[in-house]
Amino acid sequence: MLTLTLSQSTLKKWRNRLDFLFSERAAVIMGIILSVIATAYSYFHGYIVAYGDAESHLNIAKR
Repeated sequence: MLTLTLSQSTLKKWRNRLDFLFSERAAVIMGIILSVIATAYSYFHGYIVAYGDAESHLNIAKR
């Protein structure tokens, strides 16, 4: 049998870490990180269209 003994201070540290992971601040930070990663991925793979290119396509479509 395995017995695990933790001190109160260790439990408090883990509780604070878990509280942060499930807080609104963590959700905002994760959202920012994911949006930056998605934007960088799209940019480096050529999925982002320049404004001038989109405008010219719209002008051609109007004809």
